Amino acid sequence: AFLNALGPQGGNLPNEKLNSSGAAQLPEGLGSALAAGQVGIVQCDRTWAILWCNEAAQSLLSPQGSKITGRNLHEWMRPSEKLKPMSDFRELLLPDRTSTYAILSISETADGFVAQLAPADHIGKRLTRLAYHESTWRHAIEAAGHGVWDYNANNQAQFYSTGWKRLRGIPSDAEFEDDYDKWIARLHPEDRDHVVEQVRRHNTGEANEFSFEYRERHAAGHYVWILASGRAVEWDSTGHPTRLIGSDIDITALKVEEQQRADEMKQLHQAHVLDLERAHQQSELARQIANQLARQDPLTALPNRRVFSDEIARLMPSENNGHPFAVLLVDLDHFKPVNDLYGHVTGDLIIRTSAERLLEIVGNSGTIARLGGDEFGVIIEADANRLSTLAEALANKIIAAVSQPISIGGFQVEIGASVGIALYPEHGADPTCLFRNADMALYDVKQAGRGRVRFYALSMGQKAEEKAVLESSTRSAVTNEEISPHFQPIIDLRTNKIVALEVLARWTSKTLGSVPPDRFISIIDQYNLMPQFTLSMLRQTCAAAKTWPEATPFSINLTSKEVCDLSTPIRMLEVLAQHDLPATRLKIEVTEQALMQDLFTAKQVIGAFRNAGVQVMLDDFGAGYAGLGYLRELKFDSIKIDRSFVMTLLRQEESAKIVWIMQTLADTLGLKTVAEGIEDQKTLDAIQSIGCNYGQGYHFSRPVPLADVPSLFLNAPLASRKVA
Repeated sequence: AFLNALGPQGGNLPNEKLNSSGAAQLPEGLGSALAAGQVGIVQCDRTWAILWCNEAAQSLLSPQGSKITGRNLHEWMRPSEKLKPMSDFRELLLPDRTSTYAILSISETADGFVAQLAPADHIGKRLTRLAYHESTWRHAIEAAGHGVWDYNANNQAQFYSTGWKRLRGIPSDAEFEDDYDKWIARLHPEDRDHVVEQVRRHNTGEANEFSFEYRERHAAGHYVWILASGRAVEWDSTGHPTRLIGSDIDITALKVEEQQRADEMKQLHQAHVLDLERAHQQSELARQIANQLARQDPLTALPNRRVFSDEIARLMPSENNGHPFAVLLVDLDHFKPVNDLYGHVTGDLIIRTSAERLLEIVGNSGTIARLGGDEFGVIIEADANRLSTLAEALANKIIAAVSQPISIGGFQVEIGASVGIALYPEHGADPTCLFRNADMALYDVKQAGRGRVRFYALSMGQKAEEKAVLESSTRSAVTNEEISPHFQPIIDLRTNKIVALEVLARWTSKTLGSVPPDRFISIIDQYNLMPQFTLSMLRQTCAAAKTWPEATPFSINLTSKEVCDLSTPIRMLEVLAQHDLPATRLKIEVTEQALMQDLFTAKQVIGAFRNAGVQVMLDDFGAGYAGLGYLRELKFDSIKIDRSFVMTLLRQEESAKIVWIMQTLADTLGLKTVAEGIEDQKTLDAIQSIGCNYGQGYHFSRPVPLADVPSLFLNAPLASRKVA
């Protein structure tokens, strides 16, 4: 909303309370922040003519220095691209016929539009490399000749191979978008109910994959026979498929041949029985080949999840007298970060190598399948008195084999494996129950630290149920703002006065009682609710902060996702503006670990905060991996010495030395220090002797609710108080 305050004049930000269109002025300090920030800001009229820009936008759009005001923003876009309010990654065409990349966010104002351009040239170069790998992948698909498709319901991203288009009479270079209703409308009326039922069974989980024959209308008007095979590879939080991948094979010729042979049989009777039988055999062979393809993982050539489930069902006779067997679920540890860092080509090589190592370990003694992603399944049979021992020994061999380094193009990557085991019949009497319990055991391993083996236990089911209840209650609590802020004071160790309050979340559920933050914060982050939750904490704090004495600042912790999100400063500064609070009242705390995901974006976010007047603290300093590097790369106002060093200060000489070194480093760099975890007078005396500027801990006060904040100021100074 405050972006509407940018006036139409161009050049400098307006200083008036209202601009010519009647829009409200930017919050104090925010105008200069936008003008001086690294994110380019461009104001346009309704025709996209540029009325005003800041220096960052001028430098990004015209490196040679020619003025961009008065020109049209479409000049930097490809002719096919139409500008509209949105947020997207774009290639910008520069006047010297080169290009650069930026994250483009456009907001509509009363008189036109405001565009934000965050430089992202490094992302563009990486996309160029990814495009090459994608091209290689697509060529491989086209060479196979089958119709391959990939449908993603979340962002409507669709891929249809040339073979897929050729099967339906669509030009290979045509842009084509499809959806479920359009597809169903093209089906032959006699096949429609059967196809709809097969899709329903897959989407509801009754079938892990789908494979069926049907007729679809060709672009020329006739129908073609298709053997469709596929499966879901991604699901939403409710278990509904959001991404499906599959292949279509043209079996029209087979079907036509079958029909022709049938007609000839009616006409010629026994004269051509032998020929018809041969044709039938050929057709059956083709069907078997197609079914084989539908039961095999294309990347590893291992059996797929469908075969794995069928094998479990086969070993469980209806008479319940099957032989004992074990189901082992194997999940690759640390695969996702390696895949994200080196790309999907490397990821596929890791998957294939892991499959080969599994085959070497298991051999012919059991069944191996790739269940999807980086998860594999193994089934072994043995006598009841030896099954548990053999399964555990096999699992440990698998972990050891998979954990060996993998050489890829001159460098090595290391992953690991976790294994969950369920035994038949003691851990489940039906396939669904047995598979679910093995999966619970695998989840328990990953929660406990990975790289281990875990058998299913009854308590895991109870934990899973409790976890589901907690997750549901947490999401509801965020939506309904049931989680409230508590406040712990930060004390000036020279004056014993309160200089700031740290915002800490506390939740007392109507059904679950008091829930510790370490239980609900991770769930909030897991379900991407952290931006909504942070704004809720900020709104509640701003409403109360107006009554605090001496305009006391308050600090809020940000997660790694928020620190690496360019819209975070905009959202938080807008809340301050809505409550008529200056940006100087806000402090943000970030950890070293939060900065590790995307240092480039984090620098821009932190710079935007500091330009607006928000102070930035590096939290848990000393507990991360590269503290000195971040102090060099980023500009912080203060650092928080991790409580693990402060609380052991009097017991461990090393801790005292480390705290002294941190304080000396901070003094050299002109940074203030906050010592966390001060819980008694002796620790306070030691911290003061080292020279720390500020302190925080139970010795001063525990976190208190909103209603008790005034009493903190009434009872100050707090350093001499004994906290129960």
